[in-house]
Amino acid sequence: MPGGEAFAVASDKPDLIEGAHAAKLLYVLDEAKAIPEATWDAIEGAFSTGECWALAISTPGDRAGRFYQIHRRAPGLLDWTAIHITLDEATRAGRI
Repeated sequence: MPGGEAFAVASDKPDLIEGAHAAKLLYVLDEAKAIPEATWDAIEGAFSTGECWALAISTPGDRAGRFYQIHRRAPGLLDWTAIHITLDEATRAGRI
């Protein structure tokens, strides 16, 4: 996209992640099961303007946290689309 930019952020301080606003915005969250609640809140705060998306990727983990809540379709998180990839699917795709 002309005039677009990409940058990486890794922080355990949610206040350093807040404040991103643009006409189009994409967050890619790797190992999402380990992301603290305050960081999820900071990221979701950017969704109030423009066309904003998040891609949260992770292997399974504890039955706790925002990533787990998204996959169990908890109230308030129904606008997320959860896709589960099985071991067989990953193996067939040559990813294992």
